[in-house]
Amino acid sequence: MPGRRVLATIAAAILLFQHIAGSAAAQYATGLPQGIVAAEVDGQPIDAVNSPKTGSDSPTIGGRINTGQPTVEIGIGNGDIQRFQAEADAKGRFKAKPPAPLAPGLYSLYLFDALVGNFEITGDGGPQDADRETRKGPTTDVARLVPFPGDFYGIYPELGLLDGRYYTADQEAIRAASGTGEATEDAIAQARADLRDAGWVQRYESRLAVPDPNDRARFAVQANSFVIEYKDEASAQAAFGASLTGADLRPDVAVGAQSELTQLQGTTPDTGAGYLGLRNVFQVGRFVCVTVLADLTGGEPSQDAILSAALAVAARAAQVEAGEVSGAAPKSLRIDLPGGAAATYDESYQAIDGQLVPLYDESRKGLSAREAAFTGTYEDYVGGFTGMTGGDNPVEFAYGSTISSFPGPAEADAWMTALPDLIASDPLPGYESFDPMSNAPTAGEASTTYAVSRKIDKAVLSGFRVYARVGADVATLEFASSEPPTLDDLGPLIEAQVACLESGACDESASLPGAKASKDDKPKAETEPATSAETTEAGVTEIGSQPAGDSPDATAESAIRPAAPQSEKTPQAAPENAGPPTAEPAVRRASSPGDADKKEKEKKNRGDSTPAPAATAQPAPEPTPTWGGGVRDVTPNPTVTGG
Repeated sequence: MPGRRVLATIAAAILLFQHIAGSAAAQYATGLPQGIVAAEVDGQPIDAVNSPKTGSDSPTIGGRINTGQPTVEIGIGNGDIQRFQAEADAKGRFKAKPPAPLAPGLYSLYLFDALVGNFEITGDGGPQDADRETRKGPTTDVARLVPFPGDFYGIYPELGLLDGRYYTADQEAIRAASGTGEATEDAIAQARADLRDAGWVQRYESRLAVPDPNDRARFAVQANSFVIEYKDEASAQAAFGASLTGADLRPDVAVGAQSELTQLQGTTPDTGAGYLGLRNVFQVGRFVCVTVLADLTGGEPSQDAILSAALAVAARAAQVEAGEVSGAAPKSLRIDLPGGAAATYDESYQAIDGQLVPLYDESRKGLSAREAAFTGTYEDYVGGFTGMTGGDNPVEFAYGSTISSFPGPAEADAWMTALPDLIASDPLPGYESFDPMSNAPTAGEASTTYAVSRKIDKAVLSGFRVYARVGADVATLEFASSEPPTLDDLGPLIEAQVACLESGACDESASLPGAKASKDDKPKAETEPATSAETTEAGVTEIGSQPAGDSPDATAESAIRPAAPQSEKTPQAAPENAGPPTAEPAVRRASSPGDADKKEKEKKNRGDSTPAPAATAQPAPEPTPTWGGGVRDVTPNPTVTGG
């Protein structure tokens, strides 16, 4: 029965806690007519490669042009052709619906009488609007609704953040289908439909851990958490009900609207050692929050610790539910990857509500760098990924975006004004070149742009790093690739990120510059495990005793955090319960042939290696100051295309 299947999907979404990297969401590809930057049907890219399907008989046709024309001529053909127009805004973006309903069948889309591609009307009524809502950026700040180390009130002094990640409905559907062993297109479509029927909107996960004092490469305590946002409170209540076990250990403690604390047991897959864990589930409004706390040394995890953290999260959830907090995370631009691409993500707060978040096994050097980088800010949300496109000629890439919120525009403006001199006097480590571009286009109210080149594993990636301010927010956005992009390639990304700051949240995702989809690329399961893990009957996975593939990567981290200027302002202090930090910030990276150098990289990340050469300060060639066109010959030096 459909109802049972939906409840099973809800239960699986609550109970299963996997961390498998990579997204297979479709995105804009090359092959569009001249003057057309992007085109989509009901939020799905359409071009010579991508042929979307929609159940709506009145799909939304949208996209972006760079011709400067005030209107877009649209044609939809299936024998006869419907012609209509859409107004284009100052940045060339447009949206419109056909004047008459479309019967089921295959259609061709034309813009300015040039064929863009084909799409299909399936006639099943389809979930276009609901699906599109789940493909937007995180307009609700659910990244706040997981525990931070300070929420455990000092019970685990060395507890630090490992990583975090958002999941869209498309990514969750792929993961759910993969969990059944049948990641076929039909299975993914069914999982997506079940999530929609359950009212599922988005999911955010995070991991915290304490290093084992006898072997700091392993975990002593691990806390895995996630929050799922549903479309309304009734859907969240149903999801919570599907997760209950009926074995509440602490009915005397009420967390949120309803909660349950249960005990579980498991075995770590790498050592075979048994462990005891606690699982807390609670519901606040349209949110369901889950935390699993495990002591991997064989001891009993603290009920007081997990309940203290839950109460702190529930308080933040009530604020978010009431609309009292907007937060930095919703302002971070979301990126769609092309089919066949795989990436490793890390998306998390490193400073929240004026407090620096302790990172796992962080060194004093790493802590000092973050204190300097985030001095004067109130919140810092850091997101990014490294990955590789599919096909016979894969392209390696790295993307990072940091949203830094200051107390006010004056503080943000002062930080931006001082930035060029500060970077020149104290360059970021890990870059082979870091060249200021004096004539780059202005983004937002003020911006500074650098051409960069940096090495990740064995590949040298080249691209650009842009700091842009809007009001009290500064976005630091970087994209680098083994096929160096032009500054013009980054124009749509920069414009989209600035629009997010202007509106206070990202209501659209953006496409990856230069990534090419293949006709044979299909949505695929995410395949890289984040750590040693085992699924138990109690529903906890990803509990392991060592970081495994998650060794800290200082060069990847530097792409997604602001530079560390030496400010005269007093650095933010870490929370009082933060223990002695002893390793560089942990940032997950994609698997690659460079994994053979893992031990050497770990030495570098712990501050044991010779510092990277200082970045050069020679200006790169100056581009035409406009994102709209013409900037085709500006690439960072050195130009490297190898991997």
